[in-house]
Amino acid sequence: GSSRDSSGYSLCSSPEVDIVNENDQKRYYCQRCLNHKQQHPRKGHKPFCQYANCECADCRMVEERRRLNNMLSSRRVGSSNGNNRSTNGKKIRDPKCALCSAHGDKQPLRGHKKAQCPFLKCGCHLCGLVENRRTLMARQIKLRRDQQKQRKAQLSAKLNNPEMAENTLNLVQGILNIYLK
Repeated sequence: GSSRDSSGYSLCSSPEVDIVNENDQKRYYCQRCLNHKQQHPRKGHKPFCQYANCECADCRMVEERRRLNNMLSSRRVGSSNGNNRSTNGKKIRDPKCALCSAHGDKQPLRGHKKAQCPFLKCGCHLCGLVENRRTLMARQIKLRRDQQKQRKAQLSAKLNNPEMAENTLNLVQGILNIYLK
């Protein structure tokens, strides 16, 4: 099963790797491209993504997480899209317990101890979806951290090579100039 509708677009997105620029705005990147060591901003990229139909294990993990998010979001009772912005326009973060939310009970996470959650040992299909999503999220986070370590190690190796150090420094400065414009 896939979370794509008839147009081929995923119905739900997932948290993406982000970079904070000078305006404190996050930049979201295509998860499939990140799996293949490429960074393409997510906005407007989907029709052109060369990995849109990739079936590697990492890309299947992205699609499975989206599918789980869609299944859980379609089950949500009511809407929590009320006033979630402060007076200065920044979004207020008010996380809810995922297990309670799956059952339509919007319990704030703050003060809601895991041991006191009434659905902690529920084991129903919805709670299984939440646990599967948590597992997938943890695997994706580990993958992104491993990729970041690899990039840093490669950059360090290049910088330790005197011939390449100047070229790499110029490249990094060029990239920074693009992002800081």
